[in-house]
Amino acid sequence: MKIGYQTDRKYRYGYQGEFAEDETNETGFNSFEARMYDPVIGRWMSVDPARQYASGYVGMGNNPILKVDPDGRSDNPIYDLEGNFLGTDSRGLQGEAIIMHKDLFTQGMSHSQANDIGMRLGDAPDDFEYYDKVFSHFETLFERPDYDGYINLKEALDWWKKGNGETLYIDVSKLEFYTSELSPNDFSNIDTRSVNFFSPVDIHKDIKSILYKPALVSSSISSVFGTLKVHYNKHENTYSLVLDRNGFIDTFDYGTAFKYLATTLSPNTQYGSVTFHFKSYGKFKIN
Repeated sequence: MKIGYQTDRKYRYGYQGEFAEDETNETGFNSFEARMYDPVIGRWMSVDPARQYASGYVGMGNNPILKVDPDGRSDNPIYDLEGNFLGTDSRGLQGEAIIMHKDLFTQGMSHSQANDIGMRLGDAPDDFEYYDKVFSHFETLFERPDYDGYINLKEALDWWKKGNGETLYIDVSKLEFYTSELSPNDFSNIDTRSVNFFSPVDIHKDIKSILYKPALVSSSISSVFGTLKVHYNKHENTYSLVLDRNGFIDTFDYGTAFKYLATTLSPNTQYGSVTFHFKSYGKFKIN
């Protein structure tokens, strides 16, 4: 005799948490919002309506172990018409690849704006060398320390020694601004100002225009960035980071003390630091 609660209902969820195709499960496909997916061969059963790179039948960026595709459309770095990497829109490195003219690109631009003026990789020039150039860069993005939009001190030091000076892209909504005492009151008479978040000491104490708001010593805004230019939008009650005259939010080019720290943290790594820069996307709030 069978014991326990009995039910004829079958488990409704399949690969990557999506619904099974139908009640009979005859095909074994999973029903994403935009199309059906075959988890056995790792391919979609219809063309991606948003067109991913390389093939309209690619799924999860062709990497179902490390990536997910919530609705069957996704996988947003931006490249120009020659296949050169330009940067990101508001979704960062993990979104769908977009192609546009470099003169129309602005780092951190809204995803909707990027969609309006750009095109999908599948609509780009039908040129093997072009696709090979873009794909060769695109397929290495998940290996970068900024793939999730966040950088800690160890990752920054490692990139300083191994990143060949390539720019990193930061999602400001993930930084620990909430650990500082920064508030709207600091912007009562001005909407943009430089703020020093470096916790150990006020390294700009002689510069009255730089506000000192030390953050948690272990936070990236204290240990990695230090001083940043912050813009406050009082209508949205949001903050964003302002680019310097060279087009970056900050530069990682520490002096002798930090060179010593870098080799101390990673003594087995061959030393040879290269200055690199940061760019950002997104906004943040302080509750």
